Amino acid sequence: MKKYLILIVFFLFAIFFLLKAISANAASCPSVPVGGDYTVATSCTFAYDVDGVDNGNLTIDSGVTLTINAGYTVVWNPGKSVIVNGSIAINKGSPGGQLRKGYIYAADIDSDGYYAGFVFRVTDTSPGGLSTRRKNLASWPSSFDCDDSTSTKYQNLSCYKDNDGDGVVGSSAYTVCCGSSCGSGCTGYTGTPGTDCLDSNANIYQNIASLVTDADHEGYSVGTAATQCVGTTTTIGGRTYYNDTSNNYSWLPFGSSLGTDIDDNNACADTTTHLCGNADNTAGTCTAKTAGEQGLAACKRCDGTSIDVVNLTSYAEDSEGSNLCNATCNGCSAGSCIAFNNYTDTYGANTCSVGNYTCCTGICKNCVGAPACTGCIE
Repeated sequence: MKKYLILIVFFLFAIFFLLKAISANAASCPSVPVGGDYTVATSCTFAYDVDGVDNGNLTIDSGVTLTINAGYTVVWNPGKSVIVNGSIAINKGSPGGQLRKGYIYAADIDSDGYYAGFVFRVTDTSPGGLSTRRKNLASWPSSFDCDDSTSTKYQNLSCYKDNDGDGVVGSSAYTVCCGSSCGSGCTGYTGTPGTDCLDSNANIYQNIASLVTDADHEGYSVGTAATQCVGTTTTIGGRTYYNDTSNNYSWLPFGSSLGTDIDDNNACADTTTHLCGNADNTAGTCTAKTAGEQGLAACKRCDGTSIDVVNLTSYAEDSEGSNLCNATCNGCSAGSCIAFNNYTDTYGANTCSVGNYTCCTGICKNCVGAPACTGCIE
């Protein structure tokens, strides 16, 4: 008899540990409603430590086990039923699992119908007051109330905003605690992504294709044409420029460029011919300097009306300024100082034109049969 009793006790313990192992591995019950009837159609356990059916009947199908884990409570309401066609496994512990008649509720401080968190409690009488809400009376967002201190906000949404205040919304999404939609209870947000290409800089907001840099606004540019994030436009020198990150209108459409700039910090330096100009880089203009040498090389001059350098008349001497070309048998040709050859120098004070004298490779010589430079006498 004692032997059989030991076997029975061992068998009961084996069943207990088997049920505990099964319950520990039981999946969460799927699709549990906020309120109303619920049927346990597959073996499972309720997900929260206090959970169950509010304002409905609980049915366990045949061949199915509802497991109540240790420390968990499954609740059904007074006046409702628990219909067991399968089985219920209640795990022991400290405390053990329990099946209890009562009402499920959770905190809702701002009374907006959304829980402050999925922390349910059970009470014998139907809860009331502003700080609690029965499970079947609550709204059910994808997560708990993100701000239970105000009824205007209760769910986290993916929203967009204008970070830099330029009036154009950016394309980066932010998780924001709002009400029914982005902008509801969360001022400054919208549910639609914007087009601001750099929402951290208020000077720029739009992508424009085929732009080059013209910082000095004279029409000549540097760099390869490409799409740039730019701002508003302005007109300088009859050309349209786009604002850059530093609030300077430096971006020029490639089709408006006059060519390549050799110095984009000087409105007069688009080519080496504009050395007779005075730059106003703010206005993007280049006005003519006073007529004269202006520090230019020999045989080059500013004429006082053009910003471009002009060349002195060919075969003329350059006797003005510090860069001269006025030695005997030397003169200007195409803007350069050259040595005359087979040429009678009649310009200026240093001439070579008396008698048979003529210029031979920059030297005044007495030649027989001039003007040919053959048979000349040194």
